[in-house]
Amino acid sequence: MINLIPYLIIHSPSGQQNTFELRDISYSIGRLPENQIALPEDPDHQITRIKHGILTRNKGQWVISDHSTNGTKVEFDGTLYDLHQSEIALQSSAVIHISNWRLTFYDPNTTRKSQRQTPSFPPLPVDPSKGQFIYKIAHATLYYESTGQRQSIVCRPQVNQMLTYMAQRNLDNQGQPIVCHYQDLIEAIWPNEDSHTSLEINGLAREIRKIFEQYSPETDPNLFLKTIRRLGYLLDISCEW
Repeated sequence: MINLIPYLIIHSPSGQQNTFELRDISYSIGRLPENQIALPEDPDHQITRIKHGILTRNKGQWVISDHSTNGTKVEFDGTLYDLHQSEIALQSSAVIHISNWRLTFYDPNTTRKSQRQTPSFPPLPVDPSKGQFIYKIAHATLYYESTGQRQSIVCRPQVNQMLTYMAQRNLDNQGQPIVCHYQDLIEAIWPNEDSHTSLEINGLAREIRKIFEQYSPETDPNLFLKTIRRLGYLLDISCEW
């Protein structure tokens, strides 16, 4: 089976190389080992100790954000973009330069461009003021993440059961949102019980949308939890194990 997990090839200043798989959706990059991606070889102390940069995934798109004193550079197709306290969306084969370290990003899920296509425009910077919702299955917890800070959201057990099932289905579908049918949701939330209906699923959906609206009032909550008429619902947020 083809491995579709995005990854980094990390090149140290001394020439060592290793592969780092991106199985979660948020990684801090910095000099100290407290970071998920540590870059300790830095005799000139040009790399910020904690959170020099943050690598995150939002709805399938990976983004690098700079939070450092000395900045981060990102190379696309031979063009070097200089980030300082800003963010940019990554393309597969992009190279992230942090001091003398090189982190080459690869995403096997990226759609390949036709040879007949004209060169694409540079990626657009991501708006750092807008946060994202994340559901982490291992914690059975919904989070709201903004400017690199993740806040947990307390939900009722049945809401968490619905979100856990939908997040798992998305991850089983290579991270892409997939329709969850009413009957499957009922069986996931109330196993071995026959008295529940789609109306109760609709009630849980309204509760979930109220949570989305509370934390992100500028965005239509129906974009995060979409109704698929006569079938069920589709969860369109970031999901991780």
